[in-house]
Amino acid sequence: MDSSPIQLVESLKSHFDSIRPSPASNHSKRSVFIPTALKDCSHVFIRNDTVRKSLQAPYDGPFKILHRTDKTFDVDIKSRKSTISIDRVKPAFLESDSVQPPVVTETVRSDKPCIPVTRETKTRYGRTVRFTEKYGE
Repeated sequence: MDSSPIQLVESLKSHFDSIRPSPASNHSKRSVFIPTALKDCSHVFIRNDTVRKSLQAPYDGPFKILHRTDKTFDVDIKSRKSTISIDRVKPAFLESDSVQPPVVTETVRSDKPCIPVTRETKTRYGRTVRFTEKYGE
């Protein structure tokens, strides 16, 4: 052993300085499907990422879009502006305003009080059965 401990330490330092780690694979990048209709839609549904109860919808909404960027949407939720990431939204296709709502007509009320009509029938054993208007025909 001709080398001294100091030379050995120096050679180890220079050797370890030259070693570089190999690049790690990036598993966190997920490709997100972005519908083309998001560019010009007026309302969106927002994905609810919480644990859902049975039969609970995975999306909430529809909510009106206030402003959009490449990665986020500013959405009106309960009269408050919220910034939502683009990977949590999907476009809402609403019916056009050309469909007219049904016309509601008022019913005419009479001045006479409503008295339930009872109908009496007899069973084959002779008992009297009275049906009120609620259960009658």
